[in-house]
Amino acid sequence: MNEKQQAEQARLLAEAAVNALEDKKGMDVRLLPVGEQTALADYFVIATATSNTHVHALADEVEYPASLDWESHSVKEFY
Repeated sequence: MNEKQQAEQARLLAEAAVNALEDKKGMDVRLLPVGEQTALADYFVIATATSNTHVHALADEVEYPASLDWESHSVKEFY
C-alpha cells in the first residue's frame, strides 16, 4: 500500500469513528487532522460523554469496527 492509499485509509477510519460517536450520541465530536504536527497519528477524534457508562459505550462503538479493519488499535487506553 502506498502513502496516498494509507492516508486515505486513515481518513476513512477517522470518519467512521466520527459517525459511530455521533450515532451513539457523543457530544462535541471533533475530527482533528494532526498528521502535519506529529508522527503519532494522522487524526485525533475527540468527543464528550455524559457519564462513565457513556464513555465506555462510545469507546466500544468505535473500537469494534476499527478492529475489523486494522490489526492493532486500542481506543480504551485513554479512559
